[in-house]
Amino acid sequence: MKNAIPFFFCALFSVLAACNDDTLPAGIVLEMKAVTTQSAVNGRQSASGLEFTKIMVGLTKLEFETEEENEEEDKRGEEDFQEEVEFKGPFKVDLISGTSAPEFGQALTDPGIYDEIEFKFGPVLEGGKTIDIAFSFEGKQYEISSKAEKLEFELEQTEGLKIDENILTTILVLIDMDVLFENVNLAGAVADSDGVIRINEASNAIILEALLASFEDSCDGGKDDDKDDRIDGKDDDD
Repeated sequence: MKNAIPFFFCALFSVLAACNDDTLPAGIVLEMKAVTTQSAVNGRQSASGLEFTKIMVGLTKLEFETEEENEEEDKRGEEDFQEEVEFKGPFKVDLISGTSAPEFGQALTDPGIYDEIEFKFGPVLEGGKTIDIAFSFEGKQYEISSKAEKLEFELEQTEGLKIDENILTTILVLIDMDVLFENVNLAGAVADSDGVIRINEASNAIILEALLASFEDSCDGGKDDDKDDRIDGKDDDD
């Protein structure tokens, strides 16, 4: 019996050492928020004077793909769902607070270089909305919403996103509200009887079309390894 205890600890040490040698899958943590040149924290104040009180989007899916996966899908003419790295919703994303319901959680993936982020939005917010924005401007109240059934686009990552094994990588997605409203002309927007200017598919629809056309250009994404709420490698003036 004297040799039983030493043998037990040797066996336990061997098991722990073997576990430490095993490589863990790579992981992605997703964060999304709105920003402006005036407010990199929560996107409430735009450069042109818009004061945002609500910025919500309905996200149904967000996918990461490698160049090899894209080439294979192009050859087949269809997506390979088994190879996708995705956050599958629906998610109700509050871009001012940078939170979502439910939470994004973590996505596990193979390590590698991912050169594309694909966004798919849908009408999953309250009232069947895809986008729900409220703000004040020059003493007037505005509400912008869309019930677009299909709003999607892709962000190309020129240098690629390197996802390493054994660690969690934070991917930060920013929606620049200054860029989103850059080509949106609010002049001439007609208010409802209560004085609120509503911009949607049924009211002031031309303004909504301009905003939706700018949506892709307003988005940027990349790694935030230092967790400073800025995309790594981007200058403060970008």
